[in-house]
Amino acid sequence: MTVKITHEDQVVYEKKISYVNTFGDVEEGKDLIYMNSELKAAFAINMGNYSEEYGVYSGFEWVVSISK
Repeated sequence: MTVKITHEDQVVYEKKISYVNTFGDVEEGKDLIYMNSELKAAFAINMGNYSEEYGVYSGFEWVVSISK
C-alpha cells in the first residue's frame, strides 16, 4: 500500500509499505501498517520509532492517504 502523509499541505512521508497482522511479518527496520488495539490503521517501524524517524505526529493539521 502507498502511504502519503502531509502536514499543512506539505508532503512529509510518501512510501509503499506492507500492511501486516504483526510486526514479525516484516524485517527489523522496515515500515509497516497494522491495525492497533483501537482497530485504527497505525504506522510503525519494526523495532524502531516511526514518529522520531519521519517527524510524523498527530493533530488536525495532519492528513493521511492510503492507496493500493
